[in-house]
Amino acid sequence: MPRLRTVALIAVGVCLLSNSVFAEENEKCPKGTAPIFEEDLQAAPSCAAAHAVHSFCGWGSTGDRGLAGVVIEKCEKIFLGKLKPPQKRDYDAKVKRCEDKADRAYRNGGGTADLSEGAMCEEDVAASYARDVTNAANPPTVKASFDCRKAQTLLELAICSNDGVGAADIDLSKVYRNASQAATPDARKVLVESERGWLDHVTAACLSMPPADAAAQSCVQNEFKGRADLIAQCMTKPTDARAACLNNYAAAPGLGR
Repeated sequence: MPRLRTVALIAVGVCLLSNSVFAEENEKCPKGTAPIFEEDLQAAPSCAAAHAVHSFCGWGSTGDRGLAGVVIEKCEKIFLGKLKPPQKRDYDAKVKRCEDKADRAYRNGGGTADLSEGAMCEEDVAASYARDVTNAANPPTVKASFDCRKAQTLLELAICSNDGVGAADIDLSKVYRNASQAATPDARKVLVESERGWLDHVTAACLSMPPADAAAQSCVQNEFKGRADLIAQCMTKPTDARAACLNNYAAAPGLGR
């Protein structure tokens, strides 16, 4: 499946954003219209989950620095004490490069989004180190259409938390690939655009809870099975009806929780 696109960055500094931006960004977040605060990231069950939530619920302001600090602290607990001196120097150097790049951009006329990017860059580094240590200690056993050792987004984490969801992801990937290969260029474009919207729909519909929650797993699995059926049905329809059919995922029977 195409990777779920991540929207850069949450912020606690709501005052820096207009009400329209606030509403638009938070509609994409699993928690609905409520902003996400430090306590929400602290309550996340893992470094990976906290990082995925922060990455998905993007705001792009200086408030991300505080939120990134919460995630980094959660991630560093996993790996920091296990690094040998050369590894620690390498980690510190990568974090410093993120910080320096953001500061340079900001000093050269950039905005708060540059500082936000720097915070997320540092968080990405910490999450990567934590993921490597976690995978080394407990290699993922779930099979999916992608390498679960590299799972980062909320949806990827949900897929990789359960064999049934992983199997549904593999089945959908086959249906999607076959439909894409058989489609004309115009039909393929419609399919790709619809798939991007559907991926966001699944996250919003299913993941207002930890990705490994049983209800989230069931919801994602149902969505994937329903999407496979929908693609098979819609790609046989005439051109003028195909897009409407593919984009009818929210109303498709048997989906969601």
